[in-house]
Amino acid sequence: MKRAAHSRAGFTLVELLIGMALLALILTATVQIFMSSSRASSRLNAMGDAQQEAINGLQFISARAKEAWYIYPAGTVLNFSLPAGAQLAANPATGTRAGTTSYAVGQEPALAMILPPQDASAACNVTTSPLGCYRFFGYIAVDRGVWASRAASFNQPGPSTGSSPTWVLAEYRALYAVPPAIVEGGVLPAVATGVPQLNLLMTDLAPATGGAAPNYQLFTLQSVTLTAPRAYQLPAWPLAQVEQIRQDLRVLRQQGGQSQSLPSSTTTFQLNVVPENIGRAP
Repeated sequence: MKRAAHSRAGFTLVELLIGMALLALILTATVQIFMSSSRASSRLNAMGDAQQEAINGLQFISARAKEAWYIYPAGTVLNFSLPAGAQLAANPATGTRAGTTSYAVGQEPALAMILPPQDASAACNVTTSPLGCYRFFGYIAVDRGVWASRAASFNQPGPSTGSSPTWVLAEYRALYAVPPAIVEGGVLPAVATGVPQLNLLMTDLAPATGGAAPNYQLFTLQSVTLTAPRAYQLPAWPLAQVEQIRQDLRVLRQQGGQSQSLPSSTTTFQLNVVPENIGRAP
């Protein structure tokens, strides 16, 4: 009888050890599933945030373009330098302007436009009465590493999360002290310099090198040459006009050592905009 009791006790101990081993396996599998699910959820959230940022950027620039009084045609070279402090603009394209504050709009990653005064009845003073001034807006790409090395704290894009090169998109804005003169055959106005700002608009853009997929171009300008200004335009308005802007953005989000292009490595988020205010009398 004693041997039988000992036998039952030993069998129970083995069962306990087996049960503990099975429980450990189940817990390990559960933890792995949880961690995998958590990583997948974080990745999906990051991708969703990146997609929304791209869409917001496209819509933001489109709203400006619809209000534009003038849009600089493709090939116009403009200088986005600031009068003081660190120069944040640095052309990321290859060629003679690489690394400089000058960009050829519509060919290199830049778009530029002039908007009418917010209050046409007000006299313009760039400091005391800015609502009466014509406004310049420019959108330029800068290598993220270059921007981060020069920008003040409020303009920082945050720490880089991967090794793949990315760009940021910045908005240059300034006021004209006097109304810009834009007429057929005339010299185009330079970048405005009244109370200039160059601020971060978007981060983590995949570099745009032009050409066919997987390469792309940020801003593509479609122009038309008229025989006479449109009925609603000023009489001496230039006959060559930008009539449509195509925006293309690809986001490169890096997380957990992995890089993913959105919407894909060969496509872009795209939005076309037709300016509706070109050449109108303010």
